[in-house]
Amino acid sequence: MKIKTSKLFLVFLVFIFLNTQVFCEQLIVEEDVTKKPKPVDTNVSVTSSQTDAKIKSIQNSISELKIKMEELSQSLKDAQTEIKTMQENMGKMADTDNSVLKELNKYNEQIQIIDNNYNQQVKKINTLDSDFKEIKDTLKLRVDKMQSWDDILDVLKKEISNNEIEIARLKKEISELKKQYGYSDNIFNSIAMWPYTGITALIISVIAFVVAVARQ
Repeated sequence: MKIKTSKLFLVFLVFIFLNTQVFCEQLIVEEDVTKKPKPVDTNVSVTSSQTDAKIKSIQNSISELKIKMEELSQSLKDAQTEIKTMQENMGKMADTDNSVLKELNKYNEQIQIIDNNYNQQVKKINTLDSDFKEIKDTLKLRVDKMQSWDDILDVLKKEISNNEIEIARLKKEISELKKQYGYSDNIFNSIAMWPYTGITALIISVIAFVVAVARQ
C-alpha cells in the first residue's frame, strides 16, 4: 500500500511538472507576441500616371524657359545694334547735346550687364535641364522630392516676369528722353520695343535661384 501511494504521488508530481512547463511556455509565447507588434508598412505608393504627369510638367516648363531665353537673347542683340547706330548718328551731328550721348552710353552699359547675366542664366538652365534628364528615372520613385524642382522653375519664371517689368521702366525713360531732345528718328521707337530685359531684377532673381538650389 505504501508503494502504491508513493507511485501515485510520483505520478502526480510528474503531471504537475509537465503542466507547469506547458503553462510557462504559453506565458513566454504571449509575452513575445506582446513585445513584437506587427510592423507598420510605411511605404507610400505612387501611381505611374502621377509620376509621368509630373515629369512632363517639368519638361514643358524647361522648354518654355529656353524659348524665353532665346527671345531675350535676340532682344539683347537688337538693342545693342540700335544703340550703336544711335551713337554713330549722334556723333555725326555737330549740334548734338553731349548729355544725349551720355544717356545712350549709360543704356549701353546696362545692356552689357544684362547680357553678361543672361549668359549666366543660360548656363543655369542648361545645367538644370541636363541634371533633370540624368535623374528622370529616379524621380519616378521620388515624386515627393519634385517640389524642389517646381520651386526652382518658379524662380526662373518670376525672373522672366521681372525682366518684363524692368523693360517697361526702360521704355518709359527712353520715351521721355526722345521727347526731351526732340529726336524723331524711329530708332528710339525700336529701342522702346525691347522685350525681356532688366538689371536689378536679374541680379535679385539669380540670388533667389541660388537660394532655391541650396534648399535641396
